[in-house]
Amino acid sequence: MDNPRTAVLADIVAATAGLEDLDPSQRDVWVSGAVALFADADGRSDGSTSALFESMVSLRHELREVGNVVGPAAMDELTVDQASARAVGVTALSDRSGSRSIVVELSRDGSATSDHAMLIELHDDGTLQTIAFSGPDPVAALEDDDRLVVAPQPVDGLTNIVAEALAAPVVWDEALRLNQLVAVLRLRSVLRDPAFTLDLVVPDVAPYEPRPADADDDRYAVELLRSTCAQQLEAEPPVVWGEVVASFGAHRVDASDVLHAAGAPAPSSAFELARLTAAYVRPLALDHFEPADREAIDALEWADWLGAVVQLVRAGVGTEVDPMGLVDNINASPEVTTTIPKRDRDYIAYAFGLTLHAWEVCGALDENGRLTELGRWLLPVGLAVVAGADLDVPPADAATSESS
Repeated sequence: MDNPRTAVLADIVAATAGLEDLDPSQRDVWVSGAVALFADADGRSDGSTSALFESMVSLRHELREVGNVVGPAAMDELTVDQASARAVGVTALSDRSGSRSIVVELSRDGSATSDHAMLIELHDDGTLQTIAFSGPDPVAALEDDDRLVVAPQPVDGLTNIVAEALAAPVVWDEALRLNQLVAVLRLRSVLRDPAFTLDLVVPDVAPYEPRPADADDDRYAVELLRSTCAQQLEAEPPVVWGEVVASFGAHRVDASDVLHAAGAPAPSSAFELARLTAAYVRPLALDHFEPADREAIDALEWADWLGAVVQLVRAGVGTEVDPMGLVDNINASPEVTTTIPKRDRDYIAYAFGLTLHAWEVCGALDENGRLTELGRWLLPVGLAVVAGADLDVPPADAATSESS
């Protein structure tokens, strides 16, 4: 199961059991996203509707081949309901900045009562930005918001709205990609156009160029870590390596972006796992991020990472970790001379938010976003490894073998 396609498939299998707890509209969105991920892993990421339907057929067949890990009831639900859905309400939303969106209330049982809604987000020129789905009547919670203009629209005007939205090529958007299959089915139904399709254009993006290492900055980082986190840098990992492998293996699909950023295979030692926690400190690839997000990640400097991690290590196991808290750590760290001004706090917090996934899949944070015992060792060691420190710490698997 080394093929990315089968790895995604196995992850989908593991998550399928939860389908029985979802209502039909939620299941449709879930399956739409699963099909998109499966098609991408299978090399069919051109966004064509036909490829997605083809993948749906393959997905159902191959899930059955994986084994009896999915209950029959869940398997029966693994399909996008192609029964007709009709629009029972259309509302235009706009705000002072010019942002526009259309909410289409949908009913699948033939009644006049909505059971879910499709949100069509538009660019300033009225062309399509993305499509998302929600539960019924999302407009009700917004009607008292004086920042928004809420304007009901005639249902029969939806055809013109969609035509205007698709007047320009639709640029690839992650949410739209995941919702593409179910969006096409709903629009085919409400527009009464069985041939409607929605193809996405993948924009040309310059390949990511890794930042060159700076020897002086690296030495500064190692010296600061040795003076503040010597206990972690000189200690063995605090948990049995086999447990770490099992934990990381549970996230094998979720961790693919982290492995890609680090340019590394799945970890086989504690040092390699620590290196993955620092995958975004000096990434080798960020192609899976939008250009603006790449810039945000690259804006994080050694001082930012050091201040955030050193203070977190001091705070100890169980400390809640969030992006803005890491910004506070930088400003509170006595060893870091730079501070984040108020005007930059949100941006730096946003950048950290893009990278915390690496800490999660490596086990540095628990399911509640709190620092783990392993994380208190991993984070400073990961920074030291990236900075080129010569650490004489045995890998956890070797330590485990000796103790056993």
